[in-house]
Amino acid sequence: MSEDSPRVTVHLPGGVRPARLVRWRQGPDGRWWAEVALYAPAEAVARVDGEDYSAVPREPQPATEPRYVLDRLPAGANGKPRLVLHVAGCWVIGTKKLSPPTPVPDGRQAQSMLRFDDTTACDVCNPGP
Repeated sequence: MSEDSPRVTVHLPGGVRPARLVRWRQGPDGRWWAEVALYAPAEAVARVDGEDYSAVPREPQPATEPRYVLDRLPAGANGKPRLVLHVAGCWVIGTKKLSPPTPVPDGRQAQSMLRFDDTTACDVCNPGP
């Protein structure tokens, strides 16, 4: 897909999503189908077991310093929610689907969050504020 592909909107049961039209293809029954590249928030996309996603390109938003987010996990043995600090864009964020991740304004605040007993650093993206 190219950024030159024309924009379209796709009407899905959950609402209207922006997309890019890749091509028209006629099916054996004569109906036309639109092949589109659909834009959706990453938390709305489920991976399929057995598929390799390592070659999928990533286009991070340029930033002057790393951005961080806190992800809420289910409560621990003490009944309190647990928090995990991630570098924004980590693929593990939101896999538990408890709530949207909370942005952390800067590296200094991210570092101070790790001082709390209920907050740990993600072992996948290894944030190092």
